Amino acid sequence: MSKTVSTAVLVKAKSALLVAASVILSGCSLAGNPSLEGYGPGLSKTDSVSLHSSGNGSYHTAYKEALEQSFRGRGFSIATDGRYVADFAISARASDSAIAVVKDTDQEVAYVSAARKRKFLQECDGERLRATLIVFDRSDGSVAFRGMRESDVCEVTETAVSVMADELVASAANR
Repeated sequence: MSKTVSTAVLVKAKSALLVAASVILSGCSLAGNPSLEGYGPGLSKTDSVSLHSSGNGSYHTAYKEALEQSFRGRGFSIATDGRYVADFAISARASDSAIAVVKDTDQEVAYVSAARKRKFLQECDGERLRATLIVFDRSDGSVAFRGMRESDVCEVTETAVSVMADELVASAANR
C-alpha cells in the first residue's frame, strides 16, 4: 500500500472517529425541549403592573425579582395598584416525572407535562423548571395574558429563572 493511500485511509478513519465521538458526546448535555405557551391580547406597554403570588421559597423570590426586572426593562412600572395584576408561580421537579390528568370515563391519560426520557451519557438526571404568569386587567378582570414556560436544566439557577421570566414577559408585552 502506498504512503498516499495509507494517509487517506488514516484521515478517513480519524474523521469517522470524530463523527462517532460527537454523536455519542452530544447526549452528554441535558438537551431539554423548552416550551413556551402564551394566550391573550397582551399588555399595553406604558402601564403599571402589580405582582401578586401566594408562593414562597428561593425559586419564588428569584422569579419575582426576575419578573420585576423584565417588566421594568420593557417600560412597565411596578406599583401596588397597577393597571395589571400579575399572578405567578414557579416549581421544579425531577424531569423524568410527568404531570397528567386521568379522565374518569375511559382511564385515558392526558399529559400536561410529559416526562423527559433519559439519554445515553446524559450529563445529569435533570430537573424540569416550570413557570407560569397570568396577567389580569384590573379595570374589568379580563385575562390580558396567560403563559407557561418549561425547561429542563441540570440545576436550577438564577440565570435559568431569569431567562424564563424574561421570555414570559416578552410574550405578554409583544402581542
